Amino acid sequence: MNLLVQRYWRMSKSRQIHEDHALLLEEFASLNRVKPGAEFDLEALRRGSLRALSWHTIDWPGCDHPSFLKRDKRAAMIVSEPYDLYMVEKTRAEAERLGLTLHMPPNPQASLYWPSWTYFVVLTRPDFGEVRWLPEQTKFPRSWSFPGTPPERYRDPALAGTKPSLSWMR
Repeated sequence: MNLLVQRYWRMSKSRQIHEDHALLLEEFASLNRVKPGAEFDLEALRRGSLRALSWHTIDWPGCDHPSFLKRDKRAAMIVSEPYDLYMVEKTRAEAERLGLTLHMPPNPQASLYWPSWTYFVVLTRPDFGEVRWLPEQTKFPRSWSFPGTPPERYRDPALAGTKPSLSWMR
């Protein structure tokens, strides 16, 4: 395989992973009556504001692969999908400092970005209410071959374009 073909397959897999993440995030958002939106900072989430105070503060200790969700155009939820528990604890400490609530699904590694490899951390205001999880986020896989082993759809080009799901984790 020549270098351009290898690059194309790497890019197409990466693009597929991001497209799947977007579809699964929409499904998660729908369950929680929020919508993906423009970036905002933790202070905007704390205040339930319409916009961020500064684009410099969007990153925080423990932040990785963030998704920003709004309800009625106001900051309502931030999803972070860090790779290790150390970053989860950094996020927990930052949430406590700001008076935010940290939520994790029953299966904390049922993330949308890279299931079994990244954790799924949700930050909300205390008055947000119950966070609802996708059905697959409440189940545990029968066996882990190795954390981070991607589903067949990312290894097999013939399966590209099939509907994304976390069901491969069962």
